[in-house]
Amino acid sequence: MKKIILVIAIAIGCLSGVAVQAQTNADSYKQELRTYMTTSGSTASFDMMVNQLFMMAGGIPAEKKAEIRTQAFDKLVDLMTPVYQKNITLEDLKEINKFYQTPAGKRIAEAQPKIAVESTQVGQQWGMWLQSAIQSAAK
Repeated sequence: MKKIILVIAIAIGCLSGVAVQAQTNADSYKQELRTYMTTSGSTASFDMMVNQLFMMAGGIPAEKKAEIRTQAFDKLVDLMTPVYQKNITLEDLKEINKFYQTPAGKRIAEAQPKIAVESTQVGQQWGMWLQSAIQSAAK
């Protein structure tokens, strides 16, 4: 009986260790994702959207805006973590973050918001051309 209790106690201890390690890995991934989103320029779109919503709502005190912005970013990181975890390993994310600390990484992160706006315009032009080309081929 004592052996069974000992085995159960060891098993519970091992499972607890695994749970703690999994939580540590999840926290580590979230932190790396937060760093990625901040250093890669991804937060520029976030900021534009949040600022636009604040303008539409009007009359929100600055301290409340800061609180909402922090909560919104935390929520976005929480929601995006599983998406990134399915597609990018923690080790790769760390390497990507190292890149964004380099001069070239900083330059591309700074350019990303401009590239996104211009790419949207180019995508619309390309889409219209493609639709026309397909319609012409269908005749």
